Amino acid sequence: MTGKKPVPAGRYRLLGTTGRGPGGTLWRAHDERLDRPVTVRRLPPGCPLDAAHSDRARARAIREARAAIRLRHPHTLVVHDVFEHELTPNVVTGHLAARTLADLVAQDGPCARTGLPPSAPSSRRRTPTACCTAGSAPGTC
Repeated sequence: MTGKKPVPAGRYRLLGTTGRGPGGTLWRAHDERLDRPVTVRRLPPGCPLDAAHSDRARARAIREARAAIRLRHPHTLVVHDVFEHELTPNVVTGHLAARTLADLVAQDGPCARTGLPPSAPSSRRRTPTACCTAGSAPGTC
């Protein structure tokens, strides 16, 4: 690449990776159509030796993203778009500027069981349960 940043789906300019893991690669990006920062999660590619498995994984990822689009809760990211680029599903969410866990531990020290320092407001420490409850049937979290 000669200085040009990729623009998947013709509108999301990828600016740089922000993380990698089993759930895919996160990219900081800019939605050129709506002029806003976003995050693009490129899901891991399927198995090149098993096309049927790859098709099922792709269909599942798109189904899950469509379900997430319907979630409305103040502690969940908004899913803006789902698209395929080079046969790989991508999920576009709002951009959340955040520090890494390593940065948090370096600044605040080891965290309590909640994953947040004791100085964090109790409402923040309950956030994972609230998010889970917003997207699940009662009793499943």
